[in-house]
Amino acid sequence: DPSVPGNRPVYLKGANTNFYLMLENGDVWYWGGWLANSLPAGLGSADVTPRRIVALDPWTKSRVGAGEPYITAVDGGINMGGALLSDGQLLSWGLGSAFVGGRPVVNDLAARDPGIVPGLSGITSMQFGQTGVAMLDSEGRLWGYGAPLDNGYLPLEVQVISSGVVQFAAGASFFIWQDTAGLFWGRGFNVAGAIGSPVGSGIGGGTGSSGGRRVTTDLTAVAR
Repeated sequence: DPSVPGNRPVYLKGANTNFYLMLENGDVWYWGGWLANSLPAGLGSADVTPRRIVALDPWTKSRVGAGEPYITAVDGGINMGGALLSDGQLLSWGLGSAFVGGRPVVNDLAARDPGIVPGLSGITSMQFGQTGVAMLDSEGRLWGYGAPLDNGYLPLEVQVISSGVVQFAAGASFFIWQDTAGLFWGRGFNVAGAIGSPVGSGIGGGTGSSGGRRVTTDLTAVAR
């Protein structure tokens, strides 16, 4: 009931086969979740009835102590997901140890529970594709990691993908970003030409600091 204090929805995100909804009090809910969903702790389908994600409660705004980091965004792909914290850290979870960005876990079952990805700080935004995630930090560095055989050709352990980045976006199987010079770069599975020509080719990491291939499509209309 949004009329109840704290129950007003403030965040909605569509992920792989499920939706995430965050309330003003910080509680994270979901619905959907069929087959290869992005949910933590082995959660299954909620059909059309939303359910609170209890596994994320230790990091929700109304349950953390004063000054402690809390969840500000949630997203996910196929068998993997993550949550951004207010201090710029990232929680990850996934089907197994190869789906959580190099976060140490004792076994694949433990990877389903949310945990902090080491080595990340100052993250201001994140976006998941189907099999990987890109994150931008306050210094303009684009970080990323992917699942095994990630379509975006991201590494299993989180790494800097590019620097001098001002904006980025994730597609189902590709990532694209703009640098401070106004140029656009991309990497991933280019079956429909989302990152320019040639169409139908998989584009991995580029040379130098770009981390991708120059996008040939004219994107000046969305440049910052």
